Amino acid sequence: MRVELQDLKDDIEDLLDNNKQKFQERKISQHVYMENEALYKNELIGIEEFSELLLSKKPSEFKDLSEFIQILKEEFHILLKREEIALAVKVCIDRKLMKVSEYVSR
Repeated sequence: MRVELQDLKDDIEDLLDNNKQKFQERKISQHVYMENEALYKNELIGIEEFSELLLSKKPSEFKDLSEFIQILKEEFHILLKREEIALAVKVCIDRKLMKVSEYVSR
């Protein structure tokens, strides 16, 4: 899962770089640049928060992988609301969880 989270972080950092380049080339306004920047950085915070949540759990404490993933999703959703993190990152994390779950279940 750590590899998948790093991949997601790398993708968002690429978006940050692309956003900056578009602004410097005057393809987007300062307003759009700032909004995009804020969203991408918020998503990176969400990924870090999920990483910390993941590290705080021991898979052996759950009856199976399905229960482990369900608890992670529920607690992460609560954390997103509490910390006011963009829900878009939840979709990305859920997809990564599904991918890892399918890989582990093989």
